Amino acid sequence: MGLPLNMDGTQSEMAERAQRFAATLRNRHAQPVELIDERLTTREAKRLQPDGDGHSVAAALIAETWLTEAP
Repeated sequence: MGLPLNMDGTQSEMAERAQRFAATLRNRHAQPVELIDERLTTREAKRLQPDGDGHSVAAALIAETWLTEAP
């Protein structure tokens, strides 16, 4: 799941909300939920798909980051 940190790496209000949501998912479904830094994914998605809304591309970029960083 994307973690929307501020550009300087500090917690944003949205990051705190994302962390609470991730905790809810973990508790409700008893499954791990990984949080991935999503800074600049929307910008990169718009660069890759300038005519689209970019959400699906941003989600793919977040998933790709998780896949390449997972142990």
